[in-house]
Amino acid sequence: MYDIDKLSRDIFEAISGDVQKKFREHYNMVIVGNNSTGKTSLIECLLNTVKQQKRKDFYYIDPKNRTVYEPEEEGGYSLDLEPITAYDIISSRINKKVMAKKDIFVDNLSGGGFFFTELVTKFAVYKNVLEQFMGWEINVESPEETSESIFERAIERNQRKKVIINNSYEIASISSSEQAKMRIVMEVMIAKEKKCKVVIIDEFDSHFDSEGMVCFLEQLVEKFNDIRFIVIIHNFEVLVNINDFDALIFNILDTSETPYNYVDTNDISQMGDAYKAFNRFVGKKGKQERLLRDGMTYVVKGEKIPIEIHDKIAKIDRKLLTNKEKILFDYIKEKNGE
Repeated sequence: MYDIDKLSRDIFEAISGDVQKKFREHYNMVIVGNNSTGKTSLIECLLNTVKQQKRKDFYYIDPKNRTVYEPEEEGGYSLDLEPITAYDIISSRINKKVMAKKDIFVDNLSGGGFFFTELVTKFAVYKNVLEQFMGWEINVESPEETSESIFERAIERNQRKKVIINNSYEIASISSSEQAKMRIVMEVMIAKEKKCKVVIIDEFDSHFDSEGMVCFLEQLVEKFNDIRFIVIIHNFEVLVNINDFDALIFNILDTSETPYNYVDTNDISQMGDAYKAFNRFVGKKGKQERLLRDGMTYVVKGEKIPIEIHDKIAKIDRKLLTNKEKILFDYIKEKNGE
Protein backbone atom coordinates (compact mmCIF):
# COMPACT_ATOMS: atom_id res chain seq x y z
CA MET A 1 0.00 0.00 0.00
CA TYR A 2 1.43 3.38 -0.95
CA ASP A 3 1.47 6.46 1.28
CA ILE A 4 -1.43 8.39 -0.19
CA ASP A 5 -0.84 11.44 2.01
CA LYS A 6 2.76 11.74 0.84
CA LEU A 7 1.83 11.27 -2.82
CA SER A 8 -0.90 13.89 -2.46
CA ARG A 9 1.48 16.33 -0.77
CA ASP A 10 4.11 15.82 -3.46
CA ILE A 11 1.60 16.59 -6.20
CA PHE A 12 0.12 19.55 -4.34
CA GLU A 13 3.51 21.11 -3.68
CA ALA A 14 4.49 20.67 -7.31
CA ILE A 15 1.36 22.27 -8.77
CA SER A 16 0.34 24.84 -6.16
CA GLY A 17 2.94 27.44 -7.04
CA ASP A 18 3.81 29.08 -10.34
CA VAL A 19 1.72 27.59 -13.14
CA GLN A 20 4.80 27.75 -15.37
CA LYS A 21 6.68 25.41 -13.06
CA LYS A 22 6.68 21.90 -14.48
CA PHE A 23 5.42 18.96 -12.45
CA ARG A 24 8.03 16.57 -13.83
CA GLU A 25 8.50 17.04 -17.56
CA HIS A 26 5.30 18.94 -18.30
CA TYR A 27 2.77 21.39 -16.85
CA ASN A 28 -0.29 19.18 -17.19
CA MET A 29 -0.98 15.76 -15.69
CA VAL A 30 -3.15 12.77 -16.48
CA ILE A 31 -3.87 10.22 -13.74
CA VAL A 32 -4.74 6.75 -15.03
CA GLY A 33 -6.00 3.60 -13.37
CA ASN A 34 -8.82 1.08 -13.27
CA ASN A 35 -11.42 1.11 -10.54
CA SER A 36 -10.21 0.52 -6.97
CA THR A 37 -6.60 1.48 -7.71
CA GLY A 38 -6.54 4.64 -5.60
CA LYS A 39 -7.34 7.47 -8.01
CA THR A 40 -10.40 8.70 -6.12
CA SER A 41 -8.66 8.55 -2.74
CA LEU A 42 -5.75 10.54 -4.11
CA ILE A 43 -8.02 13.25 -5.52
CA GLU A 44 -10.03 13.47 -2.29
CA CYS A 45 -6.81 13.86 -0.32
CA LEU A 46 -5.54 16.51 -2.71
CA LEU A 47 -8.81 18.47 -2.61
CA ASN A 48 -8.97 18.31 1.18
CA THR A 49 -5.55 19.94 1.26
CA VAL A 50 -6.85 22.62 -1.10
CA LYS A 51 -9.82 23.17 1.21
CA GLN A 52 -7.71 23.23 4.39
CA GLN A 53 -5.47 25.90 2.91
CA LYS A 54 -8.52 27.79 1.57
CA ARG A 55 -6.99 28.03 -1.85
CA LYS A 56 -9.03 30.01 -4.36
CA ASP A 57 -6.89 29.18 -7.39
CA PHE A 58 -7.94 25.51 -7.72
CA TYR A 59 -11.12 24.38 -9.48
CA TYR A 60 -12.73 20.93 -9.40
CA ILE A 61 -15.21 19.30 -11.79
CA ASP A 62 -16.47 15.98 -10.45
CA PRO A 63 -17.99 13.14 -12.55
CA LYS A 64 -21.61 14.19 -11.97
CA ASN A 65 -21.14 17.76 -13.17
CA ARG A 66 -21.74 17.16 -16.85
CA THR A 67 -25.12 18.67 -17.80
CA VAL A 68 -26.21 22.02 -19.21
CA TYR A 69 -29.93 21.43 -19.22
CA GLU A 70 -32.52 20.14 -16.77
CA PRO A 71 -36.12 20.61 -17.91
CA GLU A 72 -37.51 20.78 -14.37
CA GLU A 73 -34.97 23.46 -13.50
CA GLU A 74 -34.90 25.31 -16.83
CA GLY A 75 -34.17 28.98 -16.32
CA GLY A 76 -34.88 28.59 -12.63
CA TYR A 77 -31.83 30.33 -11.23
CA SER A 78 -30.19 33.70 -11.42
CA LEU A 79 -26.95 33.98 -9.47
CA ASP A 80 -24.29 36.63 -9.06
CA LEU A 81 -21.06 34.71 -9.66
CA GLU A 82 -18.69 37.43 -8.51
CA PRO A 83 -18.78 36.76 -4.74
CA ILE A 84 -18.58 32.95 -5.22
CA THR A 85 -15.01 31.69 -5.09
CA ALA A 86 -13.50 28.50 -6.48
CA TYR A 87 -12.93 27.55 -2.83
CA ASP A 88 -16.71 27.76 -2.26
CA ILE A 89 -17.34 25.49 -5.24
CA ILE A 90 -14.78 22.89 -4.18
CA SER A 91 -16.03 22.92 -0.59
CA SER A 92 -19.56 22.20 -1.81
CA ARG A 93 -18.57 19.50 -4.28
CA ILE A 94 -16.33 17.43 -2.01
CA ASN A 95 -19.03 17.10 0.62
CA LYS A 96 -19.51 13.37 1.25
CA LYS A 97 -23.23 13.62 0.52
CA VAL A 98 -22.60 15.24 -2.84
CA MET A 99 -19.23 14.16 -4.30
CA ALA A 100 -19.75 11.91 -7.34
CA LYS A 101 -23.43 11.59 -6.41
CA LYS A 102 -25.08 14.85 -7.41
CA ASP A 103 -24.74 17.44 -10.17
CA ILE A 104 -24.40 20.78 -8.42
CA PHE A 105 -22.77 24.12 -9.01
CA VAL A 106 -22.43 25.28 -5.42
CA ASP A 107 -24.45 24.83 -2.18
CA ASN A 108 -26.70 22.15 -3.72
CA LEU A 109 -27.69 24.52 -6.52
CA SER A 110 -28.60 22.32 -9.49
CA GLY A 111 -25.76 22.33 -11.98
CA GLY A 112 -27.92 21.71 -15.04
CA GLY A 113 -30.41 24.38 -14.01
CA PHE A 114 -27.73 26.92 -13.17
CA PHE A 115 -25.70 26.45 -16.33
CA PHE A 116 -28.74 26.70 -18.58
CA THR A 117 -29.62 30.03 -16.98
CA GLU A 118 -25.98 31.12 -17.07
CA LEU A 119 -25.90 30.38 -20.80
CA VAL A 120 -29.10 32.21 -21.74
CA THR A 121 -28.51 35.25 -19.52
CA LYS A 122 -24.83 35.71 -20.45
CA PHE A 123 -24.97 34.28 -23.94
CA ALA A 124 -22.57 36.85 -25.41
CA VAL A 125 -19.88 35.69 -22.98
CA TYR A 126 -20.09 32.02 -23.96
CA LYS A 127 -21.27 31.98 -27.58
CA ASN A 128 -18.00 32.27 -29.51
CA VAL A 129 -15.98 29.90 -27.32
CA LEU A 130 -18.69 27.24 -27.28
CA GLU A 131 -19.10 27.46 -31.06
CA GLN A 132 -15.35 26.95 -31.47
CA PHE A 133 -15.36 23.84 -29.30
CA MET A 134 -18.64 22.34 -30.48
CA GLY A 135 -18.45 23.23 -34.17
CA TRP A 136 -22.05 24.48 -34.08
CA GLU A 137 -23.96 27.66 -34.59
CA ILE A 138 -25.64 28.41 -31.27
CA ASN A 139 -28.40 30.97 -30.73
CA VAL A 140 -30.86 31.92 -28.02
CA GLU A 141 -34.49 32.65 -28.82
CA SER A 142 -36.75 34.59 -26.48
CA PRO A 143 -40.37 33.48 -26.01
CA GLU A 144 -43.37 35.48 -26.99
CA GLU A 145 -44.44 37.52 -23.97
CA THR A 146 -48.11 36.82 -23.37
CA SER A 147 -48.67 37.99 -19.81
CA GLU A 148 -50.27 41.34 -19.09
CA SER A 149 -48.21 41.96 -15.96
CA ILE A 150 -44.79 43.56 -16.49
CA PHE A 151 -43.41 41.36 -13.71
CA GLU A 152 -44.77 38.15 -15.27
CA ARG A 153 -43.44 39.18 -18.69
CA ALA A 154 -39.98 39.56 -17.17
CA ILE A 155 -40.24 36.04 -15.78
CA GLU A 156 -41.27 34.71 -19.17
CA ARG A 157 -38.38 36.53 -20.78
CA ASN A 158 -35.79 34.95 -18.47
CA GLN A 159 -37.22 31.51 -17.82
CA ARG A 160 -38.52 30.36 -21.17
CA LYS A 161 -35.65 31.19 -23.48
CA LYS A 162 -34.57 28.47 -25.89
CA VAL A 163 -31.03 27.51 -26.88
CA ILE A 164 -31.12 26.53 -30.57
CA ILE A 165 -28.38 24.46 -32.22
CA ASN A 166 -27.66 24.97 -35.95
CA ASN A 167 -31.06 26.64 -36.36
CA SER A 168 -32.72 23.25 -36.18
CA TYR A 169 -33.06 21.74 -32.68
CA GLU A 170 -33.01 22.68 -29.01
CA ILE A 171 -30.29 22.01 -26.47
CA ALA A 172 -32.50 19.39 -24.82
CA SER A 173 -31.87 17.13 -27.84
CA ILE A 174 -28.08 17.00 -27.67
CA SER A 175 -26.32 13.84 -26.49
CA SER A 176 -24.82 13.30 -23.05
CA SER A 177 -21.29 13.60 -24.49
CA GLU A 178 -22.17 16.92 -26.13
CA GLN A 179 -23.66 18.20 -22.88
CA ALA A 180 -20.54 17.06 -21.01
CA LYS A 181 -18.30 18.91 -23.44
CA MET A 182 -20.32 22.14 -23.20
CA ARG A 183 -20.46 21.95 -19.43
CA ILE A 184 -16.72 21.39 -19.04
CA VAL A 185 -15.93 24.32 -21.35
CA MET A 186 -18.27 26.63 -19.41
CA GLU A 187 -16.81 25.49 -16.08
CA VAL A 188 -13.26 26.12 -17.29
CA MET A 189 -14.31 29.58 -18.50
CA ILE A 190 -15.65 30.31 -15.01
CA ALA A 191 -12.43 28.96 -13.48
CA LYS A 192 -10.40 31.26 -15.74
CA GLU A 193 -12.60 34.24 -14.83
CA LYS A 194 -11.90 33.49 -11.18
CA LYS A 195 -8.16 33.42 -11.93
CA CYS A 196 -7.76 29.72 -11.12
CA LYS A 197 -4.41 28.22 -12.04
CA VAL A 198 -5.29 24.53 -11.66
CA VAL A 199 -8.40 22.73 -12.95
CA ILE A 200 -8.98 19.12 -11.85
CA ILE A 201 -11.45 17.08 -13.92
CA ASP A 202 -12.41 13.65 -12.56
CA GLU A 203 -13.44 10.81 -14.92
CA PHE A 204 -12.67 13.02 -17.90
CA ASP A 205 -13.19 10.12 -20.32
CA SER A 206 -16.55 8.97 -18.97
CA HIS A 207 -18.67 10.59 -21.71
CA PHE A 208 -16.34 10.42 -24.71
CA ASP A 209 -14.91 7.86 -27.07
CA SER A 210 -11.12 7.67 -27.11
CA GLU A 211 -10.53 9.82 -30.19
CA GLY A 212 -13.06 12.45 -29.13
CA MET A 213 -11.59 12.63 -25.63
CA VAL A 214 -8.03 13.21 -26.87
CA CYS A 215 -9.12 15.90 -29.35
CA PHE A 216 -11.16 17.68 -26.69
CA LEU A 217 -8.27 17.59 -24.23
CA GLU A 218 -5.96 19.10 -26.85
CA GLN A 219 -8.50 21.87 -27.47
CA LEU A 220 -8.73 22.68 -23.77
CA VAL A 221 -4.97 22.85 -23.30
CA GLU A 222 -4.51 25.04 -26.37
CA LYS A 223 -7.36 27.43 -25.59
CA PHE A 224 -6.71 27.76 -21.86
CA ASN A 225 -2.93 27.60 -21.88
CA ASP A 226 -2.60 29.63 -18.67
CA ILE A 227 -4.33 26.86 -16.70
CA ARG A 228 -2.73 23.63 -15.47
CA PHE A 229 -5.03 20.67 -16.11
CA ILE A 230 -5.13 17.49 -14.04
CA VAL A 231 -7.46 14.94 -15.64
CA ILE A 232 -8.35 11.52 -14.27
CA ILE A 233 -9.18 8.72 -16.74
CA HIS A 234 -9.61 4.92 -16.86
CA ASN A 235 -8.28 4.09 -20.31
CA PHE A 236 -4.52 3.49 -20.41
CA GLU A 237 -4.41 2.99 -24.17
CA VAL A 238 -5.27 6.61 -25.01
CA LEU A 239 -2.01 7.81 -23.43
CA VAL A 240 -0.15 7.05 -26.65
CA ASN A 241 -2.18 9.79 -28.33
CA ILE A 242 -1.84 12.40 -25.57
CA ASN A 243 1.09 14.77 -26.01
CA ASP A 244 2.97 16.89 -23.49
CA PHE A 245 1.47 15.42 -20.31
CA ASP A 246 3.00 13.80 -17.27
CA ALA A 247 1.12 10.58 -16.53
CA LEU A 248 0.67 8.99 -13.11
CA ILE A 249 -0.34 5.38 -13.76
CA PHE A 250 -1.75 3.23 -10.94
CA ASN A 251 -1.25 -0.50 -10.72
CA ILE A 252 -3.14 -2.87 -8.42
CA LEU A 253 -2.60 -1.81 -4.79
CA ASP A 254 -2.12 -5.23 -3.21
CA THR A 255 0.96 -6.22 -5.21
CA SER A 256 4.55 -6.16 -4.00
CA GLU A 257 5.61 -4.17 -7.05
CA THR A 258 5.63 -0.38 -7.39
CA PRO A 259 1.99 0.68 -7.00
CA TYR A 260 2.29 3.46 -9.56
CA ASN A 261 4.56 4.75 -12.31
CA TYR A 262 5.34 8.23 -13.60
CA VAL A 263 5.54 8.47 -17.38
CA ASP A 264 6.22 11.19 -19.93
CA THR A 265 3.50 10.65 -22.56
CA ASN A 266 5.95 11.81 -25.23
CA ASP A 267 8.46 9.09 -24.36
CA ILE A 268 7.64 5.92 -26.27
CA SER A 269 10.15 3.78 -24.34
CA GLN A 270 8.69 4.91 -20.99
CA MET A 271 5.20 4.19 -22.29
CA GLY A 272 6.26 0.67 -23.28
CA ASP A 273 7.80 -0.03 -19.87
CA ALA A 274 4.73 1.36 -18.08
CA TYR A 275 2.45 -0.71 -20.29
CA LYS A 276 4.27 -3.88 -19.27
CA ALA A 277 4.05 -2.96 -15.58
CA PHE A 278 0.41 -1.98 -15.91
CA ASN A 279 -0.54 -5.20 -17.65
CA ARG A 280 1.45 -7.40 -15.30
CA PHE A 281 -1.32 -6.97 -12.74
CA VAL A 282 -4.30 -5.20 -14.24
CA GLY A 283 -3.87 -7.32 -17.35
CA LYS A 284 -4.29 -10.55 -15.38
CA LYS A 285 -7.98 -9.98 -15.62
CA GLY A 286 -9.25 -10.58 -19.12
CA LYS A 287 -10.34 -7.64 -21.21
CA GLN A 288 -13.92 -8.86 -20.99
CA GLU A 289 -13.90 -8.91 -17.20
CA ARG A 290 -12.36 -5.43 -16.99
CA LEU A 291 -14.99 -4.13 -19.40
CA LEU A 292 -17.79 -5.73 -17.40
CA ARG A 293 -16.39 -4.40 -14.12
CA ASP A 294 -16.29 -0.91 -15.61
CA GLY A 295 -19.94 -1.32 -16.60
CA MET A 296 -20.80 -2.57 -13.10
CA THR A 297 -19.34 0.61 -11.59
CA TYR A 298 -22.10 2.65 -13.24
CA VAL A 299 -24.87 0.10 -12.60
CA VAL A 300 -24.13 -0.11 -8.87
CA LYS A 301 -24.25 3.70 -8.60
CA GLY A 302 -27.56 3.74 -10.48
CA GLU A 303 -26.01 5.64 -13.37
CA LYS A 304 -26.38 5.16 -17.11
CA ILE A 305 -23.48 3.25 -18.64
CA PRO A 306 -21.59 5.48 -21.13
CA ILE A 307 -22.46 4.59 -24.71
CA GLU A 308 -18.89 3.52 -25.54
CA ILE A 309 -18.84 0.92 -22.74
CA HIS A 310 -22.48 -0.12 -23.35
CA ASP A 311 -21.85 -0.81 -27.04
CA LYS A 312 -18.79 -2.94 -26.29
CA ILE A 313 -20.71 -4.99 -23.71
CA ALA A 314 -23.55 -5.45 -26.20
CA LYS A 315 -21.12 -7.13 -28.63
CA ILE A 316 -19.92 -9.72 -26.09
CA ASP A 317 -20.81 -13.34 -26.80
CA ARG A 318 -22.07 -14.69 -23.46
CA LYS A 319 -21.17 -18.26 -24.41
CA LEU A 320 -17.46 -17.37 -24.44
CA LEU A 321 -17.41 -15.87 -20.93
CA THR A 322 -16.15 -17.46 -17.72
CA ASN A 323 -18.70 -18.17 -14.98
CA LYS A 324 -17.59 -15.05 -13.08
CA GLU A 325 -17.93 -12.92 -16.21
CA LYS A 326 -21.37 -14.35 -16.94
CA ILE A 327 -22.57 -13.24 -13.48
CA LEU A 328 -21.42 -9.68 -14.17
CA PHE A 329 -22.83 -9.76 -17.70
CA ASP A 330 -26.25 -11.03 -16.61
CA TYR A 331 -26.48 -8.52 -13.74
CA ILE A 332 -25.75 -5.60 -16.05
CA LYS A 333 -28.30 -6.79 -18.60
CA GLU A 334 -30.93 -7.29 -15.88
CA LYS A 335 -30.42 -3.81 -14.40
CA ASN A 336 -30.55 -2.26 -17.86
CA GLY A 337 -33.81 -4.10 -18.59
CA GLU A 338 -32.31 -5.89 -21.57
